[in-house]
Amino acid sequence: MRSLVRAALGRRAAPRRFLADETVREHHADIAIVGGGIVGSALALRIASGALSSHLRTVVVDAGALPLPAPSASTAPLRVSAIAPASSAMLDEIGVWDTKKLLAAPYRHMQIFDASGKGSLRFSHSDVSASELGHIVPNANLVAALHSAIAEHPAIEMRGNARVANLELQGTRAGSPKAVLDIADNNGDVSRIYASLVVGADGVKSRIREASGLRTVVRHYGERAVVAVLELDRPTDTAFQRFSDSGIVALLPLTGSRVNLVWSCLEAKAREIAGNPEELPTRINEIYATLQRGERPPRIVGVCGQVGSFPLAMRAAGRLVSDRVALVGDAARAVHPLAGQGANAGLGDARALARALELALGGGADIGTASTLEQYSTER
Repeated sequence: MRSLVRAALGRRAAPRRFLADETVREHHADIAIVGGGIVGSALALRIASGALSSHLRTVVVDAGALPLPAPSASTAPLRVSAIAPASSAMLDEIGVWDTKKLLAAPYRHMQIFDASGKGSLRFSHSDVSASELGHIVPNANLVAALHSAIAEHPAIEMRGNARVANLELQGTRAGSPKAVLDIADNNGDVSRIYASLVVGADGVKSRIREASGLRTVVRHYGERAVVAVLELDRPTDTAFQRFSDSGIVALLPLTGSRVNLVWSCLEAKAREIAGNPEELPTRINEIYATLQRGERPPRIVGVCGQVGSFPLAMRAAGRLVSDRVALVGDAARAVHPLAGQGANAGLGDARALARALELALGGGADIGTASTLEQYSTER
């Protein structure tokens, strides 16, 4: 029996140890999803909307507060996702794809420049006979929409401010082989969830991945991504990406005359850039001013809100499944933002796992066995 026990939960109180005669708050579910972000929430909704899986009882657990309220329209979104048509189609299927409410900005062209400024590539929606290549969506808006939809599903329960305290796989305390997940609230009080399947959707530092012994390959790039929202002198529907001596500078269109900046560079350079936000417009205008061909982005005239940064690394789990456990999203793999596929890969995971569960249910199989989950792992 594998187990992960946290002696202390950050600055919060440690979970109480149970006494022999103490009544433990128990909860029985078919599926426990750890992580209430984009991928975990979308998975819960996809399962709840399935013809064969809608009866399953799902609980979504997250260390943060749930549900997440929608941010105001004036919020400058530092974290955004490029949502491809296949992903927006899935989000539409589960009832959350509303471009106006999500503040989803379409991008119809993509312009890429090499470091010399002489070479460029351009892709357009007309190349694929589509109205757009995709949409740039603020993460917080999408998560809020997913949580709002979850609240309408009686088969899904959300538990926020709940941290993983312990995980036992193939436990038998419930009378049949199940996973046993202990979660601690902000006061250190622990509840126990029995489930046929535990899904790790808890990001790059996944507790579920660690607890289940699914090893991870990690490659540190020695880089950070500087993120900010920039004001332009006019709107654009083109996503720009410039390779330069100072790193890779991407400008992703948002609603109005704004873009989201993702500047990937060496760690020392990133800290210096983030520490001087007032210089960003001049710096980026100069980087794009040296181009000798291709469409240049509109002129940057200001910075909206705060500037942030986060470290970059490649992470990939050697295996995505074991008995009673499956990994999805960044818990399964994390890629460089240059690819722009993080959310799309995670939503693809959610779609594939939900499909594997329906196949198992159709055949009367246990949804949590490794043999059932291999269908998902093989597809991904």
